[in-house]
Amino acid sequence: MARDAGNLTSMGAEIAYDSVNDLDTLLAMSNQIINGIIVAKGEPALLASVKQYLAEQDVMNLSSSGPDNIELIPKGIDKATAIRQIQTLHGIDADHTFVFGDGQNDLGMLQAAKYSVAMGNALPEVKAVANYVTESNVNDGVAKFLQKHFELSLSDSEVGL
Repeated sequence: MARDAGNLTSMGAEIAYDSVNDLDTLLAMSNQIINGIIVAKGEPALLASVKQYLAEQDVMNLSSSGPDNIELIPKGIDKATAIRQIQTLHGIDADHTFVFGDGQNDLGMLQAAKYSVAMGNALPEVKAVANYVTESNVNDGVAKFLQKHFELSLSDSEVGL
């Protein structure tokens, strides 16, 4: 998290954060959280019980980008919201939208586009929702999907290799 925050702040973004150490405080600040994360490395049972309890409170959307976290975002806001906003702003319909994902936090977004592509390293539930599956992110899955879809044949020199 610190590495990612450092990347954002080096681009001029201002990031404020609070460390929340108990559930009552978390629930009290839920209307102020733009993007929160709960990390519990090596504690899958604890994380599952926390996620279940938070889901029952129904105050925030919950997802995960990995097995050791829970992501918290405001109700009614997710990656699908962003995709629909971009589609509206640019007059692009779902039939002309490509999205790529691999985590639980991508599920809504994958349903907002005709060309929903799960990465090879995606969770099984992500692959089940996507219309296509490509190679993993470390094997250039996005590039390979686009190259195949658009029937592109590029030489190594054209792609800078």
